[in-house]
Amino acid sequence: MMITDNLIRRKISEIEPHLRDILISILEGIEKHTQHISQQVTKNEFNELKDIVAGLTRKVNELAEAHRRTEEDLRNHLKEQIYKLEGSQETWHIR
Repeated sequence: MMITDNLIRRKISEIEPHLRDILISILEGIEKHTQHISQQVTKNEFNELKDIVAGLTRKVNELAEAHRRTEEDLRNHLKEQIYKLEGSQETWHIR
């Protein structure tokens, strides 16, 4: 026999008022708990999130390393340019 809302309402209406109030309170508590559980993150969802965070962490580390290399390359390039400029100034002084 399939339980429907109408069947539940009819069966509840047949219970004495005092017991009916208790039963309704219990059912409301179960409903609130069920809603609360449905809003929680599942273990699978949490594991997916951990994987996403791990991937993002790897990418951030790669970007930080690329940034470090770029700064080092820029520093070396600037040193070379300064060295060339200093050398060209000495040439001008000698002449």
